[in-house]
Formats: sequence, C-alpha cells, structure tokens
Amino acid sequence: MIGKIDVFACLAFVAVVAAFAMLIFTQPAAAGTENAAAMTSAANSVLVYTDGMAFVSSVAQGNVSAPGRASMRIENFTDNAVLGTLRAQDADGEVFWAKKYYEEKTRSEKSERFLTIDELLNQSFGKQVKVTTDQGELSGKLMWVSGGKVGIESNGKLTVISDPKRIDADSSQTKKTDETNTTYIEHGLELYMDAAKSGGHSVLLSYIVSGATWKATYNFETAGALKGNGKLTAYSEVQNSAGEDWKKTTLRVAVGSPYFIENNYYPPTPYQYYRDYANAPMMEAKASGAAAPAFSGEDVGMQYIYTLSEPVTLLRGEKANLKLFEAQADYEHDNIWESTGSVQQAVRVKNKAGKPFASGVLRLYENGVFAGEGTIDYTGDGREAEAMYAALPQVTVKKESSQQGSQTYGKDVETTYTVNMKIESSAKESTPLTLRDSMAYGDRVELISSSAQVKQLPGNKLEWKVAAPANANMTVTYVYKVTTFSRYY
Repeated sequence: MIGKIDVFACLAFVAVVAAFAMLIFTQPAAAGTENAAAMTSAANSVLVYTDGMAFVSSVAQGNVSAPGRASMRIENFTDNAVLGTLRAQDADGEVFWAKKYYEEKTRSEKSERFLTIDELLNQSFGKQVKVTTDQGELSGKLMWVSGGKVGIESNGKLTVISDPKRIDADSSQTKKTDETNTTYIEHGLELYMDAAKSGGHSVLLSYIVSGATWKATYNFETAGALKGNGKLTAYSEVQNSAGEDWKKTTLRVAVGSPYFIENNYYPPTPYQYYRDYANAPMMEAKASGAAAPAFSGEDVGMQYIYTLSEPVTLLRGEKANLKLFEAQADYEHDNIWESTGSVQQAVRVKNKAGKPFASGVLRLYENGVFAGEGTIDYTGDGREAEAMYAALPQVTVKKESSQQGSQTYGKDVETTYTVNMKIESSAKESTPLTLRDSMAYGDRVELISSSAQVKQLPGNKLEWKVAAPANANMTVTYVYKVTTFSRYY
C-alpha cells in the first residue's frame, strides 16, 4: 500500500512540473495581453526588384503603459510580408517574438432612410382608412398591404385595390434607422518585447514583401538613318501591389534579382483604376521652375541600384512611370533571320550611359513616328543591346537541309549535312541581313565549308552577315559533319 502511495505522489509531482512548464512557454502570450499597445507603421524606404519582390524598411510607433514585458500590435500590417525575413530593433526594449494574427470582428453601421409605402401603411393595419380610386372613394379597415396594393374590409367584405390614387391613413413615423452588421477579419503583426520601458517606442522594421515590382522601358529616338546617334530615355514603371501604402517613401529600384528561397509570392494584380500619383508632383515641379525629382545610381555589390531624389507616395494598387535617365547612344539597323520564321527588323544600341541597361522593352521612334518595339536583355556598360522591333516582309529566307550520307569507322558514326538558305528579296535596295543557324548536336561537330564568310558562335551556332540584293535571289550554302562516338555499357 505504501508503494502505491509513492507512485501516485510521483505522478502528482510530474503533473505539477508539466503544468509549470506550460505556464512558462505560454508566458509571452499571457504577458503580452497584460501590457498591450497599439502601434502604427509607415514604410520609409522601399527597394523594388523586377521579380515581384521588394525590401521594405519601416518604423512602427506606439506607447507602452508600464515597464516590463509587452505586446504591440500593428493593425493591417501587410499580409504579403515574408515573416521569416522580418527584423525588428528597438533601443528601449528587446523584441524576441513576432507573429501574424487574424481575428474575426463585427462592424456595425447605421443608416437612416424614409419608409416605403408598405411600411407607412403597415402602421395603419387594422385601422380605418380612406382610399380614393378612379371609381370613387372607399372607407374601411386596412387588412392587407403588398407592393402598393391594399385590401380594405368594409361591411364584412374584403376589397383589393391594385391602383389606389390616394390613401388617407394615420402615420406617426416616416423614417427608419437600419443597422447592418458586417463580419470581417482583422489582421496584422504582433511583436512581443522584453524589458520594455514605459512610454513611446519606435521599432525599426525591415522585411521582404511580395507583390511589388518594376520594369524598365526605353524610348529610342532616331532620324531614321541606317546608323548614327539617337536619344535614349529610360523609364521605371513601378507597381505597388504589396498590400501596404507607400507614403512619402524613399523609392529605389534594383537592376539585378537576388534569389528568394522563402516567399509569399503573389503576382502583381492590376487594379481596374489606378492613378499615376507619383508623376503629378514631377509635372508640378517642372511647371514651377523647380528641378524635377531624378534618379541617381550606384553599384551595390553585384547590383546597380537607382534611388529617387525625393520621397514618393504610391498607394496600394497604384502604378507610376518615372524617368530613370537620358543619354545619347550610337546605333545601327540590321535585319535578322534565326533558323526559322520571318526576317525581323532590328536595332543595336551601344550602351555608353555609364550604367547597365536592365532587361525590358525598347520602343523605337524614327523621325517622331513609332516604328515598333522589342525586348532587350541586361546590357552592361560598353556593350550592345539588340531589339527586334518589326517584321520585314520584303525579304524571306527558306531553309533546306539534307543528309549526304553516313559512314562508320569502327563503331563511330560520321554524318554529313548540307544546308541551303534561300534568300528572296523584293526590296528596291540592297538589304543588310544577318543569318543565324545551328548545326545538329553530336560528340564532335565540324564545319566543312560555307559559300559566304561565316562566324562560329558557342553552342554549334553560326552567323553570316550578307547583303540581300535588290529585287533578286541568293543562296547561302554550308556543309558540316557530325560524329557520334561508340559507347560501351
């Protein structure tokens, strides 16, 4: 019996210890509710990348009523923030825990309105009324109302009047107050702080957020010559779909995309209505003679980052198109055919801006007339960007490939191919043309001959620069050999 009592005593002791441990581990939530504070947060700096992500720095401010452990809530903190990237710093306390919270709440709204005709008449239900119709007047007890129709009881008979012209009835009330209850989910960020001082707190926050993006666009203006110098104007189209407002925020955009392993990626959602809010102060500044906000750029590690000279306001769902830079650039026109399809008009622009071109869309204007648009890849300073902006129907290229035969040496197989690229031109003048084609893959690929001067590129690719004769045809022929080595398994 004594042994059983000892066992029960041990079990009771274990239960007490477990309960005490649970109390310790649940202490942050309990302590937070004892000394809670509401905070407001505002983004003061946003670095936007081209792949739908941004790095945000903000300041959350609030008051703690008593020193010690406290919880601080930031209502409507963006749900797009990647919680694992959140960093919080406060000089007057240590933030040791952060979580997103979701609470169901009810919002009550009251609105006053005039009563409908049925509601007015219902106040006289069972009472004497007088109804005027085209046939005369009828008095009696009001017994039924629906959609403006009334039922009158008189002399033990119910008469339904569908089109009353006038109704004389008592009505003490003409207005009504409606109350609507709406259920919604309040969400935000809750921070738990240890050793917090009483009074005001400013918590510095930084985090990665999804839904914000930017893309580069370029307007290139030329006089229409085959080669020369033109004016290149670069723009940054920034969209804020990050779930939070940017008010008087330092805006930066990055040429380069770091990896984001953990994210809450939501593709930027185009809103049906948005304002180019950030452009308005730029235009006002120009009108007043002041200098317009401008971007300055610098290398930061392997990225190139542009920073706008003045704070910008861009509310959630809004877009802004901001000038990045303006520079003169040398260019050259060409026409390009790549293995299949039609011949494309192209322009090559030399980057002499002293900064990289981000990948984006280049729009070409010749003598003020829109000539077309195409995409360019990332282009470093001193390199050449190429954009195919329109088709060239006057010149066509048709490719014919034939296998000349295969030979076996031991167990190695050699196959020879002959390729004819037939060029047909209806242009009135000689047309510069770049041909690009690829040889078949194998263990060893050798170019044997070409009827025109050819340049070999990486990946078994070939490139020719020729001039298609005016209103005539020509053919470029090349021969190559592919060797497949024997393999033993």
